[in-house]
Formats: sequence, C-alpha cells, structure tokens
Amino acid sequence: MPSTPAKKLASRNSFEDFKTLTELMTVPRGIPVVEEPAPPVPPRDYFGCLRRACNYATSTLAGWRGSPEDPSRYTRPRAPSGQKVGASRSQAGATDVKLPYVCRINLLMVGESGVGKTSLVTRFTQGHFLRGHAPTIGVEFASKIVDTAAEGGKTKMKLHMWDTSGHESFRSLTRSYYVNALCIMIVFDVTRRQSFESLHNWVAKTRELAPQGAFIMLVGNKIDGGIDRTREVTHVEANDFAHELGLPYFETSARTGEGVEGLFNAGAEMVWGAVRRNELDPRTTKGIVIM
Repeated sequence: MPSTPAKKLASRNSFEDFKTLTELMTVPRGIPVVEEPAPPVPPRDYFGCLRRACNYATSTLAGWRGSPEDPSRYTRPRAPSGQKVGASRSQAGATDVKLPYVCRINLLMVGESGVGKTSLVTRFTQGHFLRGHAPTIGVEFASKIVDTAAEGGKTKMKLHMWDTSGHESFRSLTRSYYVNALCIMIVFDVTRRQSFESLHNWVAKTRELAPQGAFIMLVGNKIDGGIDRTREVTHVEANDFAHELGLPYFETSARTGEGVEGLFNAGAEMVWGAVRRNELDPRTTKGIVIM
C-alpha cells in the first residue's frame, strides 16, 4: 500500500516536511484555476430607510405641544392605557390617561451660597435634613406633587423645582432659568447678615429676568439658629423689608422642618389662585402647564 502524505512527513526532517507541505498545497500547472464569482450584492434601499425613519419620527413627535420660547411647556400627548404615543386615531381609545395632578408649575430657588436652598428642597421632597452636603454646582432638579387648599377646593399640582448655585461663577448659567419660572424664592440666612444685605441685588436681578406675572417670595432660613450661630436678622426687620418691596415673607428651618411645607404650598396656592381668578392665562404664561 502506498504511503500517505502523513506517513511520508513522519519520516522526514523539519525542512523536508515544510517542502512536502508546500508541494501538496501547490496547484499543478496543468490544471486551470477557476474562481467562483462573488454573489451579487443587493442594492440598498436608501430611500426606503429614509422614508421609514421619517415616518417613525413623525409618529413619535406628533402631538408634542409647546413653543420654542418656552421649552418647559413641551409635553408628550396623553394616550389611552396600553396605547403607544403617536398611534393613529383609529387605534386610540375614547378616554385619555388621567394624571394625578391638574397643572405643573416651575419653581426657582435663588440666593447666596450656603443659605440652605438645597436643604429646603431636600426637606420638602424627601422629608429629612441634608447634613454636610457639598455646595450645589450649577443647577439641581427635584419635583413633588402637592395637595393645596387653593380657591375652588383642594387641588393637586406638581412642582418642578430648580435649585440654583449661589456661587458667583455659576450665576451666568442660572440666568437662563429665570425665564421659565413662575414662582421664584429668594432665600437668605437669618444668621448671616451679609446674605440679608445682598437681597437688594437679588430682588433687582429677579425682577429683571423673571417673566411677567411671576411670583417672588422672600425666605428667611435657619431660624433654628443652627449649632453655634445666633440670629442676626430679626423677624420684624426682615418682614418690614419685604413689605417695602411688596413681597411676601416666610421663615423656615430646614433642620427642624418648621415652615417648609407651608412655604412651598403657599407658592403653589398663589399661582393657582391667580389662575382661578383669571389673572394668569396658562396658554400664554411661562412656567405653568395645565394638564
């Protein structure tokens, strides 16, 4: 029986093995090499892909409402339960999803750095005091649904709260948030007189940048005095100052929670009361969306 290539390789040295393998893999000169043609590549339907992408974008974005001047007013269309947004009218049901609140209000917290703006928002939304937190960088966001006893009975509203940094380096960034805020709270520290004396600048800046009809509130925080501080601004002095400017004044303590719920509820009630009295038109006023 003739020996196989494997047996031949086993009987030769490494150089001969390499030479034999090369000869085995080499096509004899007399045999023509026929290359199989590659299968044709089907043409890509670029226009079909573009058409499908446009249809998807149209069906997804259809129903968004709002105005370019007020991005916060953009809201997705409400769809029936189990119905995808952007579906055809024939697929939609007769009833919309009922939201747990009647309107959404944009609220802005401003003031000097370290006066307790973040602590107030945390106490209101999470129910605890924030200890040893780092200063806010830029802007932080929080939201909560409140049940207010405004005119016309109890009403549920959702507050969108933007907590801005009071540091000088971020004030150019936070200027853009005034435009879409309907309720602006200027917070100062009653144990730091310097934060109280800077209120003139904060009020002037707020009145310059806030939209027409916005509600401005003065808030004196840290009335508990803290651990090792004493009160430097009395209630009478702060209240008289707010009265001269024609602004409502509130006092709070983020540490104990005193006055925090009443502060945010009062802001929501002022806005909704103005809507009920037809003093505000939600269709043209920035910072509020009727759901």
